[in-house]
Amino acid sequence: MGWGVNALDALHIACAERAGATVLITTDAAMEKIMRHHSDTIPLRIVNPAVWYEEVTENESDDPA
Repeated sequence: MGWGVNALDALHIACAERAGATVLITTDAAMEKIMRHHSDTIPLRIVNPAVWYEEVTENESDDPA
């Protein structure tokens, strides 16, 4: 919360980290921006669902199977 993330967002981030998630998908642009600024501090990637979907579907087209 010291970075400017509200309490509920901080809880979501903490739970995702504790669960071992590597990506947290959110439509909260403010949280995403704050956390992107601190990306070197946490192992969790915060990403918009549209961006994540594009990345995932792009990777599927690279799969020869």
